[in-house]
Amino acid sequence: MQINTEVHARGPTRNSGLPPREGDPWIGNPVIRKLMKRADLPEPYAVTLAKYIQLSALIEWGGIGYEGGSLEETARELQALPIHESLGVNLHILGALLQSSEDLLIRMLQGPDNKEILLAGIDGLMDTDRIEMHVITPLVRAAARTEPPATLPVRIQNGELYAWLQEHGLAAISMHSIQTLSDAVACILQGDLLILVDGFAHGLFASLRGWAERAISESTTEPAMRAPKEAFNESIRTMTALVRRRMRSPHLRIERYLIGVESPTAVDLLFVQGLTSPDLVHEARARLQRIQVDRLKTAGMLEELLEDQPSAFFPQFLTTERPDRVASYLMEGKIAFLIDGEQNAKLAPVSFVHFLSA
Repeated sequence: MQINTEVHARGPTRNSGLPPREGDPWIGNPVIRKLMKRADLPEPYAVTLAKYIQLSALIEWGGIGYEGGSLEETARELQALPIHESLGVNLHILGALLQSSEDLLIRMLQGPDNKEILLAGIDGLMDTDRIEMHVITPLVRAAARTEPPATLPVRIQNGELYAWLQEHGLAAISMHSIQTLSDAVACILQGDLLILVDGFAHGLFASLRGWAERAISESTTEPAMRAPKEAFNESIRTMTALVRRRMRSPHLRIERYLIGVESPTAVDLLFVQGLTSPDLVHEARARLQRIQVDRLKTAGMLEELLEDQPSAFFPQFLTTERPDRVASYLMEGKIAFLIDGEQNAKLAPVSFVHFLSA
């Protein structure tokens, strides 16, 4: 069964209804697009995927309630399916579940015997230098060999390409085998590198985690005795990584906006699809897209540009520098704004009661 990749792989983009942007990790890559287009999904995959796409679209456009029970249940059914031997089928499923979050890294390589290899992970949670040194470079060198080992064709026919990769290409890192799409999604969200090869009904994950530990210092404005001590720093990618570490949900969406005509500043909108009201998400997108300023000076300036009544006595956004608090509010169906260069996150909508809780 053929699935229209441009229906679901686009996901909830900044301009819903417009064609996907060229940089989209699922659609913008021509190799991925070719693999997805030629993939013939077997019945269990096609039926469950079609149901998930329909529910996602209805929620995105406000067609059903946003409690997310049905979407979560369908997502579990989708993830319970085993990894398929067709990389295109797996790309369909992963594209629907993870969609086009700004921090999702996708890399396609051509391995030995012209096998297509997918590398996927979360930017900010992985050590990219180690990935380049111990994964990408060995794979490229192995594929470039003019005379591969004599045993390679036989081992590929016997389904032992992963063993060959571990022995000759990726011997410097620790890898483990995975069998289900649930394992694939989990390894991406927890900061591991997912490795899938076309023609093989299982995958590998490499533990190459490497997020910033900084100078991530204790919160000075929101001290807490019984809560994590970590606070945001001024790097937007470190901020999203800190939130991801506390929310390993495939439905966490991160959308990137550039605010400022002369000096663009990155602003990330965070929400949980299926929990956050689609009306709230649409309104947040619309307000971000309407902003026309030369430069976004501070997070307070963004707050003034987004709020309903700038002259209101009580704040309409909650400011926090604690990633655990952001994760908690996101699970309540709220939205968060992260600004590159600013240590604080902005949460909305909030009421007076929220300012009384730690």
